[in-house]
Amino acid sequence: MNKQFEGKVAFISGGTSGLGKATVYELVKRGARVIFVGRDDAKAQEVINKCKELGGEAEYKNCDITKHQNVIDVFGYIRERYGKLDFAGNVAGTGIPSTQIDDTTDDQIDMMIDINLKGLIYCMIEEIKIMREHSFGRIVNIASGAANIGAPGMAVLAASKAGVVGVTKNACFDVVRDGITVNSISPGAIETELVQSIKYTHAEEYKSYSNNMPIGRFGMPEEIAHGVCFFFEDESAFITGVNLPIDGGFCAGKMVR
Repeated sequence: MNKQFEGKVAFISGGTSGLGKATVYELVKRGARVIFVGRDDAKAQEVINKCKELGGEAEYKNCDITKHQNVIDVFGYIRERYGKLDFAGNVAGTGIPSTQIDDTTDDQIDMMIDINLKGLIYCMIEEIKIMREHSFGRIVNIASGAANIGAPGMAVLAASKAGVVGVTKNACFDVVRDGITVNSISPGAIETELVQSIKYTHAEEYKSYSNNMPIGRFGMPEEIAHGVCFFFEDESAFITGVNLPIDGGFCAGKMVR
C-alpha cells in the first residue's frame, strides 16, 4: 500500500466497529497516525492489535462524544501530543430498528440526535480549532442515504442525518478560506457486523434485501473507508461542501426490470 498519508495525523470517531473501524485500518495502511474514540475498550484493543499487524499505529481514547467537555479533552490531548490535526472522520453514529415516528420514544429521539448530530458538531468545533492553527484540514462526516430518500420508519434517523448534510454544506463556508474542506458521505446498506449476523440468521431476508439493491449486494465497510480517504487525498483539495452517496445506486432512483 502506498504510504501517501505518512506524517499525517487523523482522528476518527466511532473507530471501534463498523465503518469507523474500517476507516482506521485504511488510514493506518496508508501511513497515517490515527487517534480513534469510542466507548468499548475491549473492541478498541482488538483494533489496536490489528493496526500493529498492518504495520502501523493507532491510539484509542474512551470518549462519549455527546459530552462536549469529553471531546474537548480528547482534542486537547491531540494538540499536546501531535501539535496538529490533518484529517478528521466523524463516523460515530447510531440508529434504531425501523420505527414509525409516532412510536418513537423520547429516549430514542435523544439518542439519535445526541450521537448522530450534536456529538458530530462537538467534534467538528474542536477539529476546526486545531486545523485553523495550521491553515490545513480535511473533515469528512458520515450521513446516510436516509437523508436523501424517504423510507417508512426512518423519520427520526433521517432527521439526524439530514442535519449532518446541512452542517456539512454550511460549515464548509465558515472554513473555506482557512485551507479546510468539509464533505460528507451518505452510505447505503453496508454489511457491518450487525448485517453479517442477519446474513446467517435470516438468510432469505438478507438475500431479498440484497437483490433489491440496484447493484445487487450490500456495500462493504472498506468501500466507505475508501470514500473517506478520497476526500483526504491531495487531489481532492478543490472539493468541499459535497455530500457523496456511496450506496450502489440506491439513491439514484428505482431500477425497473
